[in-house]
Amino acid sequence: MAEDAGAALTAGTIKLPGIGPVKKVYVFVGVGAVGVLTAYIMWRRQQAAAAADATPADASLGDGLTTPDGGDVYQGANAGGAPTADPDITPMPTTNVEWTQQVLDYFNWLEPTFVSSTIGKYLSRVPLSADEADFVRQAWAARGKPPEGPANFTLTTDGNTTGSTTMPSVPAGLTVTSATATSIALDWTDSTDASSYQVFRGGAQVGTPAGSTYTDTGLASGTSYSYTVKAVNGSNVSAASGAITGKTSAAATTPPATKPPATKPPAAKPTYITVKVVHFTTNNPPWNSTISGIAAHYGYGSNWSAVWNDPKNLGLRTKRKEPNKIQAGDTVYVKKK
Repeated sequence: MAEDAGAALTAGTIKLPGIGPVKKVYVFVGVGAVGVLTAYIMWRRQQAAAAADATPADASLGDGLTTPDGGDVYQGANAGGAPTADPDITPMPTTNVEWTQQVLDYFNWLEPTFVSSTIGKYLSRVPLSADEADFVRQAWAARGKPPEGPANFTLTTDGNTTGSTTMPSVPAGLTVTSATATSIALDWTDSTDASSYQVFRGGAQVGTPAGSTYTDTGLASGTSYSYTVKAVNGSNVSAASGAITGKTSAAATTPPATKPPATKPPAAKPTYITVKVVHFTTNNPPWNSTISGIAAHYGYGSNWSAVWNDPKNLGLRTKRKEPNKIQAGDTVYVKKK
C-alpha cells in the first residue's frame, strides 16, 4: 500500500533542476499565472500604441481642462487653482523659446506638426480652434504659461464653435502730426485689446501698423486726404474711428537763375595837352596867344568855350575871369580828342 502511495506521489510530481520534485498542480497554476500576466502586458502595449497614433481630438485633449463656455480660463482637476506645471521637467522655462521646446518634448506622442503649428499660432496671437485651445490649456498645465506671454488666447468662431471673442475698442484721438509734399503722418490713442490697426485713406485700406502711428507716403502735393482707423484683435475688427483730413504741402519750386546786371567798363580818363600862353609876336605861333587860337589849333574850331569851360581850367577861369584876359605864362589845358 505504501508503495502504491509513493508511486502515485511520484507520478504527480515534476523534477525541476535545482529545486527537486514539485507537484504538477503547482507547476500548472504557475504557468497559468504567467500566461495571464503576459496577456495583460500585451494589452497594455496595444493601448499605448493606440494612444500614440491618436489625433489630438481622439486623445481627449480636454481631459477636464476645457471650460463649459469654451473660454480661455483654466479649470483643471484642481478646479479653482492655477495650473500646476509638471515637476519632472526642470528647470522651468524662462523664455518663450525654452517654453516651446519643453512643450514639444513633453507632448512628443502627439503629431509634431499639430503641436508646433498650434504653439506658433498661440504665441503669434492667431485665433485658435477648439482642439488647439484645449492643447494650449494642457501645455499650461504641464509647463505653466509662457514666461513672455501671451497669458490668454482667442477662439475662432467656425460653425460648431461658439468660442469667446475679445473685441478691441474703437481708436480715438486720430490726428495729423505732420505733412510734407508727398506724405501725411498720423497718430491716435492706443485701443484696448488691439494687436494691430488698419488705416484707411478715403475708404481704401493703405496700412496695417502694429502701433498707434502711421505715415502715408507717395501722395500728391497740395492735396487733401481723409483718414480713418480700425483696431484689430485676431479676427475681431472694431468700428472705424472718426474721420480726419490732412493736406500735403505744396511742391517746392526753384526760382529761375538771375543773371548779374551787365557792367559798363569804366570810362577812360581823358588825356590833356598842356599849352603855355605866350605874347603875340611874329616870333611865336599866333595860335597859342589866345584861347580861341589854342582851341582852333587842337581841333575845336570856333568852339573855344569847350576849352575855356573845361573843368580842368577852373583855376584859370577863377584867376582871369574872362578868356581874353589870359596872359603869357598862363597854362591852358586842352582835352585831347
